[in-house]
Amino acid sequence: MKQKILVADDEENILNLVKLSLSHQYDVVLAKNGKEAVKVFEKEKPVLVLVDLMMPGMDGYEVCKAIKKKSKSTLVVVLSAKGHREDILKGMGCGADDYITKPFDPAELVVRVEMNLLR
Repeated sequence: MKQKILVADDEENILNLVKLSLSHQYDVVLAKNGKEAVKVFEKEKPVLVLVDLMMPGMDGYEVCKAIKKKSKSTLVVVLSAKGHREDILKGMGCGADDYITKPFDPAELVVRVEMNLLR
């Protein structure tokens, strides 16, 4: 049985690229905004969540905090175009386990997900 990964991003092309990159190895579920991500998380219980920071309504920082409050063992990896030091520190400060900047290399994404799941 494949491990489940939730991807939360408001950009359809990013959702599709991440799903294409990971679906051969994982069961990938998608959310198009922060509120949907929290609902899908509660229903699907993924082992890892990839979350964009800039989403309308509930942003990725809030999503990360909400998920970590519900489950400290769930891994949260930020996937964001915000790549400045302050952004990375703020993301990690919300409880994120890793931080990947966009644009990302799909092969690197797969390796980083695997590395995080081996912790």
